[in-house]
Amino acid sequence: MQKILVPVDFSDTAFHAARYAISLARQIQPASITLFHAYGLPPAANTTVMAVMPGDSPEYVHGVETEMAKWKQDLQAELVEYVQLDTHISALPSWTP
Repeated sequence: MQKILVPVDFSDTAFHAARYAISLARQIQPASITLFHAYGLPPAANTTVMAVMPGDSPEYVHGVETEMAKWKQDLQAELVEYVQLDTHISALPSWTP
């Protein structure tokens, strides 16, 4: 089984990349596609950025999970029998400056 990883930032470009991955998977089936989203702040982030970006707050995580489920549902209609679609959401490791 061929595996395709699609990085997701919830932009239109990422959605088009996911649709392209599905069309590619149809040609190489059986295949699995994983929509992958990582969140967190890089070590170089300063306190101003940290105040603006919610990082791993429960509200942010819930929003990401909801959006990823919506993407999966929207893309599910384009799948064929031997193409599997999965999602993975990952928090970046904690860090201390």
